[in-house]
Amino acid sequence: MRTESNAAPSEPQPLPPPSTPNGASVSAPVTSAKPKSLMQDVVETLVLIVVVVTISQAVLANYVIQQDSAVPNFYPNQRVFVDKVAYRFLGLHRGDVVVVHPQQGGEDLFKRVIGLPGEAIDIRENQVYINDQPIKELYIAPEASSQSGISPGVLPRVLGPNEFFLMGDNRSYSADSRAFGPFTRDKLVGRVWLRYWPLNTFTLVQGTTY
Repeated sequence: MRTESNAAPSEPQPLPPPSTPNGASVSAPVTSAKPKSLMQDVVETLVLIVVVVTISQAVLANYVIQQDSAVPNFYPNQRVFVDKVAYRFLGLHRGDVVVVHPQQGGEDLFKRVIGLPGEAIDIRENQVYINDQPIKELYIAPEASSQSGISPGVLPRVLGPNEFFLMGDNRSYSADSRAFGPFTRDKLVGRVWLRYWPLNTFTLVQGTTY
């Protein structure tokens, strides 16, 4: 007859640490991390700041509105961020607000995109027509005159493949494409993305639906 023992099986014993030929045990070396100096922390922080500022300046531009040409939607001394990169991939749309270099030197201009490349544009009886169809512009003041300030020979016209027709929202007090003609793509600084100052006007700047 076979009998079974009730004794618990013995637990495996830990192996002894390795030893050298002379019998001495060998333990893994322990190293401690060398603490950073204050100067090293300062240098790393400054480098990080420079990198962040450089990247942000390549992507965004900070502008202070100095003209009255966008009233009543934007006012002088308001501050905005301008996207200098994404719009190149996403494209511009009618109603986008942009910053452009002037045709003949001077301060950068704050305008709205009205006519896009390849479109026919005209203004008749104070009404803007795109491809012979009137557009409804809810962002301009009722008393604003789209007819004012049109230089001879500017309109009507068909825009070239790299031309944009830009106008200010304050039509009666805006020097824009009606006077200077279309702005070429190389004059564009970027699309206005965010109004951040004063704080009570903080808002994303979006286009409009026609």
